[in-house]
Amino acid sequence: MEKYKLSLDDYKNINSLIKITKKIYSLYQRLYKLDIEDKKDTKEYKDIIEQISILKKEEKKLYDLDFSKYEEYLSFISNELSSNVNAKTIENIINLDYNNLHFQRILITLFNKMMTHKDAGKELIPEELKVIKELIKDVNIPKLFNKSIILQNSIKEDVLYTFLFFFEEKINYKSNKYLKNKLLKIKYHTSFINQNIEKEMLRNNFSLTDLYLTSELTSELYK
Repeated sequence: MEKYKLSLDDYKNINSLIKITKKIYSLYQRLYKLDIEDKKDTKEYKDIIEQISILKKEEKKLYDLDFSKYEEYLSFISNELSSNVNAKTIENIINLDYNNLHFQRILITLFNKMMTHKDAGKELIPEELKVIKELIKDVNIPKLFNKSIILQNSIKEDVLYTFLFFFEEKINYKSNKYLKNKLLKIKYHTSFINQNIEKEMLRNNFSLTDLYLTSELTSELYK
């Protein structure tokens, strides 16, 4: 397949992604500040969540790309705009990496979108599996690859969601009061850079009272 080349419209789209991501981040900063001040139950806090939800609908359209575009967007942003930004959620959380958060969110989202794209199995399948495909005619290797990626992502999301669930308890411990600001920063950081987690956090007003895991259901669904 001929390598896709970014067009003027692509560069405009990337610029729009950066702008809207920065807007969402500024709203996250306001949420964080209100949470520190114990104002999560205020109208202002709920209004900001609503604003984020509205921006996310606009943001979602910008990520609606062909598989080849995901690859080139990732390559351009990584090499030209954010050479030192890690696109791995868990590593960024562990390292408390708060640098270039808007690029963290963009790169992680692009990577997740690419890996779960309907053509991922066809485009990313290793050469050795293509050989197996020829030997086993009745096995749809690309389809199995796609299912595997979906299950892996579901497990990763469960790990992050479980982390945040127990993390919430730690934030509320009186003995951790002196760490509250730093702990809250980690919670909002995790949500901001990973949109799959963000979806649940927004739905629950950033307060996790129930631990709901999806990987077991996903494994059953995709057999």
